[in-house]
Amino acid sequence: MLAMAGLILVAVAMMTSRAWAVYYELGPSQDDWGLKYEGALSMTKEGKLNIQFTLADQGRLKPIHSVHVFALSNPSPDGSRTYLLKAPMPMQQTADGKMTGEIQIGRELAEFARVRVFSYTVDGQPQRLGVRYYDIPLRKLVKKAPVAAAPRAPAAIAAPPASDVRK
Repeated sequence: MLAMAGLILVAVAMMTSRAWAVYYELGPSQDDWGLKYEGALSMTKEGKLNIQFTLADQGRLKPIHSVHVFALSNPSPDGSRTYLLKAPMPMQQTADGKMTGEIQIGRELAEFARVRVFSYTVDGQPQRLGVRYYDIPLRKLVKKAPVAAAPRAPAAIAAPPASDVRK
C-alpha cells in the first residue's frame, strides 16, 4: 500500500514537472543567435494564414528542442498579456539536414504571431535554470521584393563632328 502511494506521488510530480518549467527569453542578437532560417506566408482558400518555416542552421542554440507559434495580446493597462495562440509547429528533418515545418493560424493573429524557437542549450552550454527561447516575428519571414533596378541614365549624345568649314 505504501509503495502504491509512493508511486502515485512520483507520477503526479512527474506530470506537473512540465508545468513548473521556466522559460527565459533570449534578447536581441545582431545575427539572430546564429540561426539561419527562411519562411513564407500565404493565404489558404479558407482564409487562414499558412506559415512555412525552415531552419537551415541551428546556430548558437543547437540542438533546438522545439518550435512553436505564439500570439500574445496587446498589453493591458497593468502590463499583463494573454495568449491568443500557443501551438507547436511539427518540424521534419529534410534530406539536406534542414528542419522544416508548416502550420495554419487565423489571419487575424498575423500581427501578433511569432515563431518561437526553444533550446536547452546556448553556445554549447546546458541551461540549468530553464529553457531559453528566441522569438522571430512573422514580418521577418516575409520575403522582401527585390528593389527595382534604377532607371538607366540616357545615353550620352555625341557632340557633332567638328567641321572644316571656315568663314
